[in-house]
Amino acid sequence: MVPEKISADGKLTIVTAPSSAPLSFYATDNTTPIGNDADLAAALADALGLELELVPVSWADWPLGIESAKYEAAISNVTVTEERKRSLILRPTARTCSDSTPIRIRTLGQSKKPKMWLV
Repeated sequence: MVPEKISADGKLTIVTAPSSAPLSFYATDNTTPIGNDADLAAALADALGLELELVPVSWADWPLGIESAKYEAAISNVTVTEERKRSLILRPTARTCSDSTPIRIRTLGQSKKPKMWLV
């Protein structure tokens, strides 16, 4: 069940940082985000019965947008660094797939329930 707060407008607003093909990059129009992240976002919105609003942002901007509830989700590749360990809470949540581990993420100071999942 999708929380009313998210489903009320019939849209799922997901951000992606289109800067690393094949995960997320711009189509030839230099406006439309495409790649694995865009495909995953579309599949998620479809599975939830919501219209996808995919918003391209710079990589540095998505955590604040999630924390402030400007966006409902982010799909992005995150490398764990010491600096990110201090500013974000990163936890493994599933089996390792090749060199990446799906993680859930929330900013420090948030409630214990993560606001987004990163895969």
